[in-house]
Amino acid sequence: MAVTAIQSGIGGHILAILNQQPDQARYVGGMVRDHLMGIVAQDIDIATIHQPKRVMELLAAEGIKVIPTGIQHGTVTAVMEGQPVEITTLRRDVACDGRHADIVYTDSWEEDAKRRDFTINAMSLDQKSNLYDYFNGKDDLKHQRVRFVGDAAQRIQEDYLRILRFFRFHVQIGAVEFAPAQLQACQDNADGIKQLSGERIKQEMLKIFSFSSSLSSLLVMLKSDIADNIFAQKAHQMVFDGDISRLSGLYHQLKIKDPILLLALWGHIIGYKVEPIIDRWKFSNKEADYLRFLCNANLINGNEMPSESEVNRLLYHYRCKWVTSRLMLQWVLLRYGNKACELKSLKSLLAKAEMFEKPSFPLESKDISALGIPPGKQMGDLLREAESLWIHSNFSLTYEDLMQKIKARLC
Repeated sequence: MAVTAIQSGIGGHILAILNQQPDQARYVGGMVRDHLMGIVAQDIDIATIHQPKRVMELLAAEGIKVIPTGIQHGTVTAVMEGQPVEITTLRRDVACDGRHADIVYTDSWEEDAKRRDFTINAMSLDQKSNLYDYFNGKDDLKHQRVRFVGDAAQRIQEDYLRILRFFRFHVQIGAVEFAPAQLQACQDNADGIKQLSGERIKQEMLKIFSFSSSLSSLLVMLKSDIADNIFAQKAHQMVFDGDISRLSGLYHQLKIKDPILLLALWGHIIGYKVEPIIDRWKFSNKEADYLRFLCNANLINGNEMPSESEVNRLLYHYRCKWVTSRLMLQWVLLRYGNKACELKSLKSLLAKAEMFEKPSFPLESKDISALGIPPGKQMGDLLREAESLWIHSNFSLTYEDLMQKIKARLC
């Protein structure tokens, strides 16, 4: 097996330091899975027989910065050339409550692998690129299968987030079919999702929504009632497998990689309300405002693409990224609803949006005061009225034009 650039670089350097004797440290988890898939890993994860104190001593002796990020669970993070490397002592769980685990250290690589969620994440790779695969993860990866390590129900009950991760990895490795027994275990234990924090749910679900191919997996969540516990509500509409395939095809045409945009699309199709999701997933104010904007049915006529002047109105009041996302969402929804809508018309609007530079409104409150109008509601109404006229003119009305209209309004 070829050694990746990461293995021969920062990760390889740290691995060499920790391997005071042969096989005292290996690459583990998602990094090994990605390596087998031919993907350059973004994260470097190492496991070792050394306990955290010894890890810190060995790395500090080589001048490498170490942060005790999760030392109570046996994890420290080394930082080298700005690249974090997570290093965890081999361990096994002795008690789990569905969210947290009590652990003890071990020197057994297989014991450590047993506590991992899926076979494809339970492999390890040593410094010489020898693969250790105790649960046939490589074969599962080759055949695009997602299987829990050991008993599925037991693994889920150790941490209910594994239900969401089951669906995420199903999408991530390009799996087509769900193993019935594994899916049934997720369904049987779905109520446990209620124990999870909103932050953990959001983090995992936005990873799922980052894959445009996730819609079919989301449909399985919906049909198996797992989605009710995730989205904190029941769907108002149902979609069929063929509809999902068509919807995915439309989404692929736009090459969108925005998880909140795909969440908004799913919400429109399924009939989800926005506020329960924002509340349950603990969205930040910025995320919440963006999702509300995408799902606001009053912003754009749902039966057609907006005109250039309507797009200018949106761009004047909202961020360009928000508006371009809403235009893409509108196009997908129209095409999904079998309404004629050319892709080139969308691309034209997107190009104009990208070039938009917000103009300055010509009038100020002092201009209204000069007409004898004191500060207050009437002044505010006149300014808003004039601004609306100016926007709808594609910002072409001049100061003089607007003042004339206001004077005529006051007569």
